[in-house]
Amino acid sequence: MSQQQARSAEQLVTQAETEQGRQAIHDDMPEARAHLAIAYSRDQSSPEVEFMFARSLEPQLAELAVFPAIGGRMWSASFDPTGHRIVTTDDQGAVVWDAANHQRLFTLTHSGDTVYDATYTPNGNLIVTAGGDGTVGIWDAVTGAPVRSLHGRAKKPRYYLVAVTPDGKRIAALDAGGEAIHVWDASTGAMLADLPNGGSLYPGLVFSPDGRWLASIGPDVAHIFDTRTWAPVRTMPNVHHFAFDATGTRLITGNLRGDASIWDIATGKRTRHLREVGDSVERVAFSPDGKLAATASFDGAEQIWLVSSGALQSQLNARHTKPLSLEFDKTSKRLLAAGADGSVVVADVTLGMPVAALEGPDSLVRVAHFDQDASHVVGASWDGTARLWDAHPSYLRWSVPGANSDCRSSPELDRRFVAIACEGLPTRIWDTATQSMVAQLPAVTPIEGDERFAFPAVSEAGDLAAIAHGNTVEIYELPGARRVGLVSHDAAVSAVAFAGRGHDLVSGDVYGRVLLTHDGARSLAMPDAPSGVDAVGFDPDGRIVVAYDDRQLRVFASEHATILTTLVAPNRVMSLRFSSDGRRLITLPKRRGSANGKPTQPALWDLEHYQLVRELEGHRGQVFGARFLDDDEILSAGSDGTARLWGADGRLNRTYRGSHSVAVSDAVLSPDRNFVVGGCGDSALHVWSKESGRQVWTLPVHRSSVMGLHWEGNDIVTRSFSGEISRWAIADPRSVIATATKPANVSK
Repeated sequence: MSQQQARSAEQLVTQAETEQGRQAIHDDMPEARAHLAIAYSRDQSSPEVEFMFARSLEPQLAELAVFPAIGGRMWSASFDPTGHRIVTTDDQGAVVWDAANHQRLFTLTHSGDTVYDATYTPNGNLIVTAGGDGTVGIWDAVTGAPVRSLHGRAKKPRYYLVAVTPDGKRIAALDAGGEAIHVWDASTGAMLADLPNGGSLYPGLVFSPDGRWLASIGPDVAHIFDTRTWAPVRTMPNVHHFAFDATGTRLITGNLRGDASIWDIATGKRTRHLREVGDSVERVAFSPDGKLAATASFDGAEQIWLVSSGALQSQLNARHTKPLSLEFDKTSKRLLAAGADGSVVVADVTLGMPVAALEGPDSLVRVAHFDQDASHVVGASWDGTARLWDAHPSYLRWSVPGANSDCRSSPELDRRFVAIACEGLPTRIWDTATQSMVAQLPAVTPIEGDERFAFPAVSEAGDLAAIAHGNTVEIYELPGARRVGLVSHDAAVSAVAFAGRGHDLVSGDVYGRVLLTHDGARSLAMPDAPSGVDAVGFDPDGRIVVAYDDRQLRVFASEHATILTTLVAPNRVMSLRFSSDGRRLITLPKRRGSANGKPTQPALWDLEHYQLVRELEGHRGQVFGARFLDDDEILSAGSDGTARLWGADGRLNRTYRGSHSVAVSDAVLSPDRNFVVGGCGDSALHVWSKESGRQVWTLPVHRSSVMGLHWEGNDIVTRSFSGEISRWAIADPRSVIATATKPANVSK
């Protein structure tokens, strides 16, 4: 074999491993990681391989420690109230660990038998364990010394679950068969109640947060006991799992038939019927603030409901596997779920999407819990380990909620200050660098009987905002939201824009009048045109460009209010995009308005010689976005599910197509110029290799379609059609790879 043949063979192997890793990167991360590790070892110079390999490694970075069982399976793991210690239980005992340095502190044994469950008392002073040896143990949480051993009155049950009242004074335990509940006085060890439960394949036991009730799951029913008398007061049929709300007055239940309901404990009446049929509801949870309820179904789907109305707020299915654990964090902003496939996922409740995938065990994770501030998660797996993870979002840095309405944003590209206008709602001005709302201003009014809509405009410095309101443009000082100017037109204002620098403002109306307002001074009128204004803008040299609804494109000298040229566009224009040197312009067409019946295409213009260079022909359907890349390339995004890269001459160089035909609303180039990132109609970012055109990664970012995006440093800021704004940090691949290859932390 010649050297050339050998090199070709090596390249084919590398390409095959790269492609297999690319195909698996969202469906099977361990498999993707295995293939990409081989590809990376063979070709570390490929940005595409390096990027994908880093993304495949990132789930492992969240793992902080692995706690081994004394023996056999791991049954439970939980934090103390401070989050400083962790107790785990397994087939041969229980162990307390230091959550900071991950060291074993002491062991709690039940004659070498299984410890199925353990919990801290609310004040954190004691640990209570449920043993297969027929005892419930009470231990000093600091030293591990035994305090008291609790026993049943007759035969020794295998205690499976324990619960402690909020005041720590009473302890309840349920046996593994769900036959009986024993209740003791925690300070004396005296048995207070022996409650029949009837047996259950799915045991459940919990005190209400106010200590008023004790709930258990019997044979397909939920029993509610009054803790003052230990008398049964309610029996709710067809219950597979349940949870109290924070007040202890309501119970949410789910069953194997797919029903989920909320009940008033005092009356026994159902107050909300969240769902009636579907896959079995395996787990349910109330948010601590009482506003939300969550259900998790056998197929892995998680649904989040508004308790006040019973309306579905969001849903996701990040795991596609049977859920075994479900809980909210204390702020009610995050939802934690663990599954039968070993996956643990943290979801953002507002966004309704996963923000951290915690990877580790190959076996099922029985239970997972947040610590007190949701910065860490601990989970117990039947592979004989418990794992401690960093629970911070992998990529999300912050997000602000949107509205249940169609929203638009200011059309200026790559600006730190963004105006969001939603139908019928106030206009919000956001500073995307600081996650702060600068001001809330009046709503933009639509033009009556016309499809045109004047976008709000914000000055580049973020100190002024312009809002079209009927026949006027209202100018507001930021951040004070004080009105400092008013520009009056004779007709409804249809377009408004600030200059790239300073406070010059141009506005146009449906009668074709264009006004230039110099830094808040008296307005200067441009020569009138016989048709309405579709778009206005300043080029970097200060010239004003106006697109009219008769397809005229006029360029004005702003200082003299004179027409420099009049051009005719191929189509009506939706928006204007200037090169940074002011020499060229892209006009984006409206959805309708083609003069010759052909699909509407963007047009590239030469502003030095005032002539059309060419139409950017290639997209099928509406083109939503386009931008110049360092003035030597153009990147466009369209409803045909593609982003397209064009040369400086307007000729198509490459097409980037997603795996699904979803619209691409906007597209940007990564700071290292190696990747094209598109914001898409499937609410995700799609990332393509700029060189090869292959899609290498996707990242869900919103509940609704992505409307726009821009880079701020190495972070990317996204906006959605429901008005959400989020900021995402995508770590440098080399730093990820270097960190991920450090030795694992296995505790002893």
